[in-house]
Amino acid sequence: MNLPLENCSTVEDFLENDAFRIWVTKRRPEDQRLWQEWLRQHPDKRDLYEQAVATFLVLQGKQISIPAQEVKAKTGEILDHLPEVPKVVMPLFNWQWGRWVAAAAVVGLAFYWQLGNRISKPIDLSNKSVVQPVMDTDWKIVRNATGQPLVVLLPDNSSVLLSSGSQLRFHKQNTDTLREVYLQGEGFLK
Repeated sequence: MNLPLENCSTVEDFLENDAFRIWVTKRRPEDQRLWQEWLRQHPDKRDLYEQAVATFLVLQGKQISIPAQEVKAKTGEILDHLPEVPKVVMPLFNWQWGRWVAAAAVVGLAFYWQLGNRISKPIDLSNKSVVQPVMDTDWKIVRNATGQPLVVLLPDNSSVLLSSGSQLRFHKQNTDTLREVYLQGEGFLK
């Protein structure tokens, strides 16, 4: 039998050796004794030998059966060598849904504030002609004769888009309790 030489240093050296290929494929008892003896004489080459056996079996596609006890023992060895996995503690309160609730609350408050400002200051847009005595010193009158819409800024920082040919009358000074605006024609209050 042609045993591997002392200078076998790669997996390829084993795969090219006829004795090694016969031993791995046929598994004869007399070959087993010879290879066990060789492995005792060369313990430094055991890993290389095992890699060569695994490579040859993969290349040949031959399946070997391993007893269940051996699989269980090897599995236990592998699991014993693995590091401890830290336990993951899930928080009792998940902040992910809390973000959505906070965002919804902010949007809801913004809508409430916007609607509250409009509702708290009602605007009377009736088509009734209101005739009241006007003192020129308290009121400002704006007539749009430009032929295009005109933006008028009111003292409370609101605005009116006044259509051409329309007229707007409002107090020159802002009174916090009441906003009086008289519109003749067409306009858009904002």
